[in-house]
Amino acid sequence: MTLTELEDLRKTPLKVGSFSVHTQSCERDVQGVSTASQAVYSHERRDGWMRARIDHREMLPVFSSKQDILKSFSDSSV
Repeated sequence: MTLTELEDLRKTPLKVGSFSVHTQSCERDVQGVSTASQAVYSHERRDGWMRARIDHREMLPVFSSKQDILKSFSDSSV
């Protein structure tokens, strides 16, 4: 980057897009990292612990209503 480009950046305001950073999923991730920090030691183990939790969460079924939940119980008992 040249000196004139740096001067231009200083004179014009930087436009940054809006990003939602305070969401429920962000809170869940922060809580997960905190829990992983208490459960295991080292960056590699914490990363593995978090990835295992995410993989397990993806394997669980997702229901859109209470009827879907009840239907899954009635289907499994047959």
